[in-house]
Amino acid sequence: GATDVESRGVALPAEKLYFTASAFDAADVADARRDLLPANQKRAAAQAEVDEVREGPNLFALAKKMDALAAAQSAVERVEERLPKVRDPNAGALPGEAKLFVDQGPISVKRPGLFGPFSREKYFIVGTFSLTPVLEG
Repeated sequence: GATDVESRGVALPAEKLYFTASAFDAADVADARRDLLPANQKRAAAQAEVDEVREGPNLFALAKKMDALAAAQSAVERVEERLPKVRDPNAGALPGEAKLFVDQGPISVKRPGLFGPFSREKYFIVGTFSLTPVLEG
């Protein structure tokens, strides 16, 4: 039979656990990291321009600068979506030919819905996990 599992002092339920996380290709992560600095620099420049005209009487110029800042912020967010949340470049690499990084993710259990077998099952998060590579040798 199943028994409770303890990890780092946390008791996990004695039922099937579901691990979900995003996976990232190492080459795509490298490209995104390369794109992040210029995107952040454009955002900082746009913020400086907004700060420059903020106190001025020209609301049209301010609106244009605010639009440019919003576009620069969106560009940074699009680049950040291509990166794992865990920033350690060595954490979470899966073994194999393709270099994949797995981000931190939730550990869930599946429970019956409110109306038992007649309703959809629901997943409840009971913790998080992250992968750490183990060096053999």
